[in-house]
Amino acid sequence: MGMCFAAARTRKFTDGKHLRDLVQHLPRTKYHRIKTSKPDGRRRDYWVYECRRSLKDIGDVTIILSKQRRNTGPKKTKIIVTNLEGASAGQVLSYYARRWGIEVTIKETQEWLASGTDAGDEGVRRVFRGRWRCRCWRT
Repeated sequence: MGMCFAAARTRKFTDGKHLRDLVQHLPRTKYHRIKTSKPDGRRRDYWVYECRRSLKDIGDVTIILSKQRRNTGPKKTKIIVTNLEGASAGQVLSYYARRWGIEVTIKETQEWLASGTDAGDEGVRRVFRGRWRCRCWRT
């Protein structure tokens, strides 16, 4: 089963070096421009660097460093990790962009459910707590 996720800069390679060192010290000449499509069909250009490395506790993966502009610094560089074989950097970025919309929706739903202070909202929040146990609303 394939995975595609954003990685933390503190993650380490199997040789003990941090991922942040790759992001910090990679020259901008190593990046190349690709064209991807957003979920709504519009075109978006990114500057990406792609390499195959082995991460501690995960194994062999493809690491994609992505930024919106060539001169953007390392703090705004996104780190995307995937184990999909044969997927191009553009395809991986498109997969991640589609997944990001789902993540935002889940987070907004959780925040909305947690913001209620009315006693009637408590029944709704119980449905989404824990391991998605279903409980009935009190009427």
